[in-house]
Amino acid sequence: MPRLSGFGRFAPDVDLVIADRPHEAASGAVPDVAIEWGDFTGAEAAAERLTDEEVFPVCAPSSWPAEGGLGRATLLHRRHSPGCAGVPDWPAFLKATGRRVAAPDTGPRVAGTMIIDAARAGCGVALAHRTGAHDDLAAGRLVRPVPESMKTANGYWLLPGPASGRPEVQAFCAWLRQELAACFGPQPSARE
Repeated sequence: MPRLSGFGRFAPDVDLVIADRPHEAASGAVPDVAIEWGDFTGAEAAAERLTDEEVFPVCAPSSWPAEGGLGRATLLHRRHSPGCAGVPDWPAFLKATGRRVAAPDTGPRVAGTMIIDAARAGCGVALAHRTGAHDDLAAGRLVRPVPESMKTANGYWLLPGPASGRPEVQAFCAWLRQELAACFGPQPSARE
């Protein structure tokens, strides 16, 4: 969302309509293109993987404990809602990275869409994916308190709709790829 004004400069004659899934389902609208989080490998031939992802801990600079590190930090847990699965939880992250925490299942449960907000507000340490935490890390609102990360099969995917061949939709997709490349370098589809 923070970059959408750039699309207006990129393609000033295109009227962009953004909707979320509940709105689309209620109105019966079919999107020209969808951006979805998950693993769509093999699920749809035209699906294009936009991002490779890794998951790592993030927190506000002021909320990292002066002593004891991750073992003394408040762990924020993602409370999944339908369609938000796929970000590893603390036990999976700790097992994959070899870190130990006495009580990895304790700590506040936060709705998945608000967990980065909670970490930014100093409520504790959250697991974030690279794309979702990028802007906050770059601005210094969040830090990576430990160096470990965990690869995930999930990422953002571009799913075309029935009108995805229209020039306006193609302009949006080209702009989106350009924005991702500017932030993260060549993306999966560009490397293949």
